[in-house]
Amino acid sequence: MPTFGETGSGTANSDNYGLISYLRASLPDKGTVKTISVYVVNACNVRVALYTNTTGGQGVGVPNTLIVESASVAHAGGGFQAIDIPDTVLEAGTYHFAVQVSAALKYIRYKAGTSEYHQQTYTYGAFPATASPGNYSASILSIYGFYSAILYQSVSEVLGMVDSVPTKASFKQSVSEVLGMVDSTPTKAAFKQAISEVLGMSDAVGTKAAFKQSVTEVLGMVDSAARVKGFAVTIAEILGLRDQIESRKHKTRIGDLPDHTITGGA
Repeated sequence: MPTFGETGSGTANSDNYGLISYLRASLPDKGTVKTISVYVVNACNVRVALYTNTTGGQGVGVPNTLIVESASVAHAGGGFQAIDIPDTVLEAGTYHFAVQVSAALKYIRYKAGTSEYHQQTYTYGAFPATASPGNYSASILSIYGFYSAILYQSVSEVLGMVDSVPTKASFKQSVSEVLGMVDSTPTKAAFKQAISEVLGMSDAVGTKAAFKQSVTEVLGMVDSAARVKGFAVTIAEILGLRDQIESRKHKTRIGDLPDHTITGGA
């Protein structure tokens, strides 16, 4: 899973008790941020968060509005530890990680660098809705996020199709060419076999349940045997559809996917 922020373990320790410490970081792709990892030297409780970026701070940008935060979590110390946050979809751009420690002399690792690091005085607790950063430092905190990238292209663009709203026949042909199938307009059985081989399923012509589980695992869905609606929403998110299957036009097209792709019954 890709990361953004500072993944290095740093070379020095900073006592950040009584402060919120921020690190500016660039997210290269649109994605869902799932965890934030921070390097703490000694065991304590920590809180982490993400903030938006705004102009200021010697021209490099400063933290502004709270996007998402964690609960107070016990950190074992002695290295990086991933801390869960609610899954949060972010556009590519500049953001600020934020971290608090619950006691003095617990130390967050950092290294010398450019002025990505800001801080403000703050009593340990839930993060403020709006940041009020004061001084900045030419330092880089050891904190980063894991995210899963989201595809922006439509199915037709991914498949290299000429028509942006493909017909069922042209869609089948493009998929079959991508899958390396011999017949350009495959039978359901041949299509199922090719898909199941791509997904690494043990049975070449998978059962409906096994096929659904494989697809949902590839898509990173929470429920391994996805409901039709859940599957359609996930497909819509991957395809970058703005209305997420709310318009009738997209709902009909995406709603067809589970029928023709998952069930595949003869």
